[in-house]
Amino acid sequence: MDVKKIFSMSLCSSCFKNSNHDGHDFNRFFSQAGGACDCGNVDVLKESGFCFRHGPNAQRPPVPSPDIVSLGEF
Repeated sequence: MDVKKIFSMSLCSSCFKNSNHDGHDFNRFFSQAGGACDCGNVDVLKESGFCFRHGPNAQRPPVPSPDIVSLGEF
């Protein structure tokens, strides 16, 4: 089974650990320089490959009120 849409895609370790890889063809590469995580990006990965934090039932943070002009920190 293949959930990627493009050949070059990556997941951070948290998203990789929190998703199901049974029967999937994958290899792991540990970048020392950091990188980007494609979990949740429908242009790169099928939703069936998203971790629980990015899947269709994921809880999104609330949108800030449009009445907030700015927040200051003292």
